[in-house]
Amino acid sequence: MFSIWVTLTGIGYHISANSLRAYRIRRKDRLALSLGGVLMIGYVVLLTYWEPLRPLAYVVFGISYLIYAVASYGILRGA
Repeated sequence: MFSIWVTLTGIGYHISANSLRAYRIRRKDRLALSLGGVLMIGYVVLLTYWEPLRPLAYVVFGISYLIYAVASYGILRGA
């Protein structure tokens, strides 16, 4: 169930990034959302095929999302 949730959230990030193009939002903002979607979908693929990651799925996702959020904030704040 966790993998489905993360996958759908990643797809939502991609859809949001593409819909922002219609409103002429900065490319940097769109790329932050797109990168988040790629990271989430990539994480689900890794979670599906790499057995040792499964017991720590929530912890690894939380840490990786925190790193993504702080990096996105730092990049977008400087713009």
